[in-house]
Amino acid sequence: MKLGSWIGIAVSIVLLVVLVRIVNLDEMLAALRTVDYLYVLLAVALVVATFWLKAVRWRVLLAPVGAVSTTDLFSAVTIGMMANNLLPARAGEVIRAVVVGRHQRIGFSAAFATVVVERVFDGLMVLVLLVVVVVAIPLPDEIRIGGWMSAFLYGGILAGLLAFSFFRRWIEPWLALLLGPFPAAFRNMVLGQLDRFASGLLILRDPRRIAASLVLSALLWVLFGVILEVFLRAFALEIPPTASAVLLLTTALGVTVPSGPAYVGLIQWAFVIGLGIFGVSESVALGISLVFHAANFLPNTLLGLAFLGRESLGLGQLASMARTSAHTPPAAADEAAPPAADQAGEADLARRS
Repeated sequence: MKLGSWIGIAVSIVLLVVLVRIVNLDEMLAALRTVDYLYVLLAVALVVATFWLKAVRWRVLLAPVGAVSTTDLFSAVTIGMMANNLLPARAGEVIRAVVVGRHQRIGFSAAFATVVVERVFDGLMVLVLLVVVVVAIPLPDEIRIGGWMSAFLYGGILAGLLAFSFFRRWIEPWLALLLGPFPAAFRNMVLGQLDRFASGLLILRDPRRIAASLVLSALLWVLFGVILEVFLRAFALEIPPTASAVLLLTTALGVTVPSGPAYVGLIQWAFVIGLGIFGVSESVALGISLVFHAANFLPNTLLGLAFLGRESLGLGQLASMARTSAHTPPAAADEAAPPAADQAGEADLARRS
C-alpha cells in the first residue's frame, strides 16, 4: 500500500482508540437498547434511494460524452462505494469510472472527469449547508473554519475546471512548454489524457445540464439530511430538528480527512462533535454513529458485491485496479474502452470551442 493509505489507517486507529478511552460502555449499550429499528429500516431504504439518485445525476453529467443507462451507472456507483468500504485509499471513485469504461463507449479519463465535477457539485452543497447552519446556529470555531476551508478548496477546483474547459486551447501551449524537458512519449501521453479529460467537462458548457445536476445534488443532500433525522428519531433524542443539519455538516467535513476504509473513526467523531453541540454525550453519540455506520455499510457493500458479479469482476481485480490507478497513468484504463468515444467527445468539444 502507498504511504497515504497507511496514514489514513493510522488516523482511523488513533481516533477509535481515543473514543474507546472517553466513552462509557454501559451508557452506550443502554442507548443502543432504546433504538427503534423500524426507523432504522426506513433509513436503510432511503440510503438505497440515494444510490439511485447518484446514478441519475451521473447520467446527466455523462450525457455530453455518451449515453449510459441508469441501471449500469447504479451498478458502477454501488461497486465504487463498496470499494471505498473494503479497500484503502478511497479508490472507489476511480474504480467506478473504470467500471463504466469497461463496457461503455466512454474512456476512463472522460468518465473520471465527470466524477470530479460531481464531487465539486457536492462541495457546493456543503457550502450552502454551511451558510444555512451558520445563520441558524452558533457553531464552534473549528467547524466554521473547516467549512470555509472546504468551500475555498472546492471553489478553487471548480474555477480550475472551468478555466480548463473554456480556455483549453490557450492553456495547452503553456502546458506543452512546461512539459518540453520530458520525453516526447510522456509529453504526448499527458496531453492526450488532458484531451480525454476535457471531453468529460463538456457539461460545464451546458447551463441546462448544470442546472439539472445542481437540482439533483440539492435533492440528494436533502435526502442525506432526512436520513440523519430518521436515525435521530430512532433514538428518541430530545434535540431540535436542526441537529440533523449540523450532523450532516460535521459528517461531510469529517470524511474529507484521510482515513482507513469505510471512513472508520471519522464518522464516529463527526457524530460525537455534531451531537455534542446539542448536549448529547460522547457515549450516546458513538452508539448512534455505530448504527448509522452499519446501516450505510451493509447495503453499500452487499449491493456492490452483487453488482460485482454482474460485471464479472472480483475483489482481487478491484484491488488490482486500485493499485494500477495509483501507480500508472490512466491511459491503460482508457484502452479498455473504444477510442471512438474519446474522439467523439473531442470533436464535440472542438465544435463548442
